[in-house]
Amino acid sequence: MQASPTPQSWAAARLSDLLGAGDYLTHAGEIRTLTNELETARRQALDDLRRRLTEGVDAHVSRLCEEFGEVDEAPRAEALRPLTGLLALDEPQVPVEVVEARLAQVGPMAEKARRLLDELAAAGRLVEVRVDEIVRRTVESEADLDEALRAIRGVALAALNDAKVVRLR
Repeated sequence: MQASPTPQSWAAARLSDLLGAGDYLTHAGEIRTLTNELETARRQALDDLRRRLTEGVDAHVSRLCEEFGEVDEAPRAEALRPLTGLLALDEPQVPVEVVEARLAQVGPMAEKARRLLDELAAAGRLVEVRVDEIVRRTVESEADLDEALRAIRGVALAALNDAKVVRLR
């Protein structure tokens, strides 16, 4: 079943038909009206996308600032800069596609900022435990797995006992 055409698609098709017919003077009023309707719809769509972009960025920034409040303000702002930079839409008539692309980047940029803030929060305390350096053999049985996990746990606990935070790699 086909979706019914939107008013904008109908207006665009009608405008195309009128312009294709070539009789501009006869249909000048309708052409002007359709052009204005399409421009209004385009502007509303752009405004809606900008609002959604702003709300998305603001929500992530707020959540990350709350979660990583212990990180100094300047490094935190720098970590958030790529995310907040998505809002820099200098042109008044930025193409809808640009705003859509930026909207799609909000989640990935927020996750990247989260990882960076996590590293900043753990700065000086982070110990990376490389599993491949601890477990050099392949795990072929449940007993091998238990032995490997005990070895990893021992190294991680030693770091935790030194007031470090551990990242397994």
